[in-house]
Amino acid sequence: MRHSLAILFAVVVIAVLALPAAVAQKADQADVQLKAAIKKEVVDGDLKAAIVDFQRIVNTPGVSRAVAATALVHLGQCHEKLGNAEAQRAYERVLKEYPDQADAVRQARDRLATFAKAESAADPAAWGRRVLGPAVHQRGAVSPDGKFVAYCCMVIREVATGRERTLPAEMVGTPSFSGDSGSVAYVVRKPGGLLELLVVKPSTMEPRTLLSEAELTSITVVDWTPDGDGLLLRLSRQDKSTELAVVPATGGPARRVVAPAPFSAGVDEARLSPDGRHVLYRVQTGGPAGSWVTRVRALDGTSDETLIEHPTNAWNIGWTPNGRFAFYSAEPYSEGIWSVRVSGGRAQGPPERVSGKLDETVRPLGLTRSGAFYYFKRSLDLQVRVLTVESGSGILKPAVVLSDATAPAWSPDGRLLAYGQRGSGHIAIRTMETGATRTLWTGLPGAIMALQWYPDASALAIQGVGPDGDMASIGLRRIDLASGSLTDILLGPTWRQFGANPVFSSDAKTLTYKSFDASQGSFLTRDNLETRQRDTLLQRKPPQYVSSFCVLPRAGGIAVATQEPDGTSSIGVLGPSGKDMAEIHRTPKGELVPANVSLACVPNGQSLLFVTAPRATNGSPMALFRVPVAGGKPEKLFEAELIFQVRVHPDGRQIALDTRNYTWETFVVDNLFAAAKK
Repeated sequence: MRHSLAILFAVVVIAVLALPAAVAQKADQADVQLKAAIKKEVVDGDLKAAIVDFQRIVNTPGVSRAVAATALVHLGQCHEKLGNAEAQRAYERVLKEYPDQADAVRQARDRLATFAKAESAADPAAWGRRVLGPAVHQRGAVSPDGKFVAYCCMVIREVATGRERTLPAEMVGTPSFSGDSGSVAYVVRKPGGLLELLVVKPSTMEPRTLLSEAELTSITVVDWTPDGDGLLLRLSRQDKSTELAVVPATGGPARRVVAPAPFSAGVDEARLSPDGRHVLYRVQTGGPAGSWVTRVRALDGTSDETLIEHPTNAWNIGWTPNGRFAFYSAEPYSEGIWSVRVSGGRAQGPPERVSGKLDETVRPLGLTRSGAFYYFKRSLDLQVRVLTVESGSGILKPAVVLSDATAPAWSPDGRLLAYGQRGSGHIAIRTMETGATRTLWTGLPGAIMALQWYPDASALAIQGVGPDGDMASIGLRRIDLASGSLTDILLGPTWRQFGANPVFSSDAKTLTYKSFDASQGSFLTRDNLETRQRDTLLQRKPPQYVSSFCVLPRAGGIAVATQEPDGTSSIGVLGPSGKDMAEIHRTPKGELVPANVSLACVPNGQSLLFVTAPRATNGSPMALFRVPVAGGKPEKLFEAELIFQVRVHPDGRQIALDTRNYTWETFVVDNLFAAAKK
C-alpha cells in the first residue's frame, strides 16, 4: 500500500513539475506561430494566408490573452488592407474581449477612430436626397439635363411628372442619352436574332435605325461623341473579332477606331473624355474572381493606362461639371463618391472623396450637367420566419420573425435555432423558449450560406467563404460551440454552389450533400469522413439538374427534386439501395423547385415540403407546398417573394423559413458636388 502511494505521489510530482514546462512550450509554440503569421503579412505580403493563420491562433484553446489580442489586431490590419468589413469587427473584439491588453487596445482604438472619421463624411440625406420612384430595371441612364431617366429594357420616365412611355421594342443592354438630352440610343434584337442600333427622341418616341448588320453578334453603346454627331460603339462579329467604332448620328456605316476592343465587360460604364480623345472603362483583372479597375485608353492607340487603383471595384459615374471624373465605391471603409482630375489620359493626383457612404447596394445612373447624382438603391429585407403548424388543420401561423437573419437550423432537440446574421460571419443561437440569444463569431468573412447541427449538438457545420475571403475557399467547416475553434470538414470546387445542404448521419461519420462538376453535371454525394471514401448516389447531366434533397427519417431513403428538360421539376424518393427513384410529384410546366434548400422532410416521414418558383416572373413569388410521400395533390401553405431555405423542427410542429424581399428605388442628390464642399 505504502509502495502504491509512493508511486502515485511520484507521478503527481512529476506531472506538477512538468506542467509549467508544458504550458511554456505551448506558449512558445503560439508565439512562434504569431511571428510566422506576421511575417506572411508584413514581409511576404500574403494577406489571405496570414488571415487564416491569425484566425487559427485566436481560435486555439488556451492561447495566451496577449498573443490572441495581438493576433486580432493583425487580423484586422490584414482585412483592412484587403478592404474587408471584418477589419472593424476584429478591432471591436480586442476592446470587448481583451481590455487588459493595453497595447493591443490602443492600436484597435486608433484604427476604429479612423473608421469613425471616414463614416462621418457628409450623408447624402442631409443634402436633399429625393426619391424618384421605383426602378424599372437595374440598368439605366439619366439625361444630361436631368429631365428623363431611361431604363432597360423599354421605359423612358419623365422625372418631373413621373410619366412613363414604353419603347416599341425591348432594348438590349444600357441606353445612352446624347449630350443635348434630345435623343436616346439603344440596341434591340429583332426576331431571328438580328441586332439593330436605334435612336429615339423622348419628345416623339419614334425610333430610327442607325446600324443593322447581319454578322454582328453584339452592339453596345459606349457613349455619344462630345459634338453629338456620332456614337462610340463596341461591336462583336461572328468571326469573334471585336472593335470600337463610331457610327454617325444620322446613320451610315460604322468607322473602326480601335481593333480589337480593349475591354469586354462593364461597357455600360465606359465614358468618353470631354475632348473625345480618350475612353475611360472598367476591366476585370486577374480572372473571374479579380478586381475591377478603371483604365484610360487614347482612341489613337498611343496610351492605355490604369486611372484608379484604389479603391478597387469602383463603379464609373461620369464627368462632373468642373471636368473631373467621378466614380462610386462600395469597398469597405472607402464607401462613397470619389473624383479624380484627368488630363491627357492620366490621373492628376490621387482620387478625392466627394461624399461619404451611401449604401453597399448603390448602382449609379449618372450625373447631370448641374452635378446632380442619380442612382439605384436596392433594399434587401432578410428574415427568418418561424411558423407554427396548427394542430388538426396543418395550417401555418406566424410565430416569430427574426430580422437580418439567414440560413436557419434547428438543434437536434429542437430547443435552439441557429441562424446567420446579415453578411457578417456571425451566428446567433436562440433559445426558443426564452428568446435568449447567444452570438458566436465564426471568423469567416461574408454571409453564412447554410448551417447544420452535429447530431450531438457540440458543433455546427458552416458553409461559406473561408477566413481568407477568397471565393475559391468556399467550403464546409466545423465550429466548436464550446471553444469557438474552426476546423475544415470539406473544401473545394464542389462546394461553390449555394444550397449544397450538407446532412450528417446520426453518428456524424458520413455526410450527404449536393455538388457539381466542371461540366455542370449535378450529383448527390455521400462522403465517409473517417475513411474519405466518396460514393455518388445520384447523377444528373444538363439539361437535368439536382435541385435539392432531404433525408427521410426512419425509412433511410432520400427525397430528391430535379429540374427536367421540359420546364418542370420532378420530386421522387431514392430508395436505400440508391438504384430506384420513385416519382411522387411533378410540378406544372414553368414551376420549378429552385436550387437551394427548397425540399424538407417532415419528421413523421409521411410528407414533404417543397418550394416552387415561377419561371415566367423570374422566380417570384415563391410558394411552399406540402405533399404526401405516398403521392397525392400538393397543398399550398405559404408564399413570399423569395424562399431560400426550409427547415422543419424535430417535432414537426414548427417550420423555419429563410425569406428575402428585394426592392429597387431611384434616387437623386441635387447639386451634389457643390453641396459636398460646404
